Amino acid sequence: MATTQDDFDEVSGSSWAKFDKKGDSFQGMFIEHFDKEARDQFGAQIVAVLETSEGTINVGLPASNARYLGAIRKLTPGHDVKISLEGYYNQDTGQLMDVPGKTKKGTNWAKNYSIKQSRTPNPNFMANMTEPKTGVAIEDVPF
Repeated sequence: MATTQDDFDEVSGSSWAKFDKKGDSFQGMFIEHFDKEARDQFGAQIVAVLETSEGTINVGLPASNARYLGAIRKLTPGHDVKISLEGYYNQDTGQLMDVPGKTKKGTNWAKNYSIKQSRTPNPNFMANMTEPKTGVAIEDVPF
């Protein structure tokens, strides 16, 4: 039987990113990503899990946007990642604006995000990868 995100309770102390205004960003070492189904007022999301100096943070972006979906799925664990709110896309004029607004039809302008990844892995990630996690070295395993 396959498990889903709903089969687990949150115990790691992670929190969710909230972008309030243009320029808000979250940065950390990318750990993994997962899909989160639509729930309550939130649509389906692709979630990037980042490890920061303050702990783990989940950054959820709309899964309906192919650009965000593809970008997060291409991220490499262990690399530093920065996700920023670049502005608000006015669908009526095709312009990126600094403050939120509404279209002529009354819907909110879409938030526009940038997703950037470091060219090389975080040194702390690489250092941790060379240490045995169980205290047992490969040489100690009888074959």
